[in-house]
Amino acid sequence: MLKNKINNKKVLSSNKKSKKAPSRTARRQRVIQKNKPKHQVGKGVIINQKDAKKQRETLEPKKIINNSFSPEVKEAVQSRIFLEYLSKNIGRGAVDIVGALESQAQTDDKLAGKLGIKVNEVRRILNLLNNHSITKYDVSKDNKGWLTFNWYIDNEKLLYFTQVLKEKETEEKTFLPDNCNDFFFCEVCFEEQKLVLPFDTAFEANFKCECGKELKILNREEAKKMFA
Repeated sequence: MLKNKINNKKVLSSNKKSKKAPSRTARRQRVIQKNKPKHQVGKGVIINQKDAKKQRETLEPKKIINNSFSPEVKEAVQSRIFLEYLSKNIGRGAVDIVGALESQAQTDDKLAGKLGIKVNEVRRILNLLNNHSITKYDVSKDNKGWLTFNWYIDNEKLLYFTQVLKEKETEEKTFLPDNCNDFFFCEVCFEEQKLVLPFDTAFEANFKCECGKELKILNREEAKKMFA
């Protein structure tokens, strides 16, 4: 009887399917599949259109502005009054930088390499020019998050700036001191310079213009009419 029970157990155990332990490769694939993000397809990632547009705007650098000077701007940039102002109030490097920005926008690194000026000095000058509304910049970001500043000349603001300088210079030149009645001017250079000198200044110049011509004398009323 006991023997029959033992035999029955053997028969039952033999009828059960034996389970084979999964291989290491199969277990690894099962873990990967389980942890794989549902939104991932192959190597790409599904994102909505809004996120896609934002990503493109972040990664794609802005186009460099073609900033060729118009004849009016080129004349303003090369004018004596503008170049003198830059040299006296910002530095000689400002003249070189404005000239280098004639054709298109450029980075501070590129300007430094082209002009042989230290990058920090280029940035200082660019910021000062920006404070005067002469320069502007556009910012772009690469896929690593680095920012690039492309600098260029604000043509409209520059023309306005030079016009203000000219008006200010004219006001200074047309000022006639009250304690003087004798004034002098150069017949050759007045049309261009619009300059009338009081007696003391003319005396210091030995009554001669920088061009070498003798200065002509004017009384106060005649001097006023020169600017009418």
